[in-house]
Amino acid sequence: MKKLFKISILLYFLFSDFMLFAQLGGGPNDEDDNGSTGLEGGDPPAASISGKIWILLLLGIVYFFIILKRRNQLNKN
Repeated sequence: MKKLFKISILLYFLFSDFMLFAQLGGGPNDEDDNGSTGLEGGDPPAASISGKIWILLLLGIVYFFIILKRRNQLNKN
């Protein structure tokens, strides 16, 4: 049960971005913000690279404490 929970949390964080920013394709007369029709024209909007930086920070802190704990156990032996 614990392993299933960890896997489900991992999958949630991996796929949440894709679900949140998914767009439906427009019709033949439906123009987007760039003035083009459909999915094949115009420049795409700028992508934000700092949207989920807090996840990387949290994983880095957890990883640091795991490594620190292992080193302390090795030094005691």
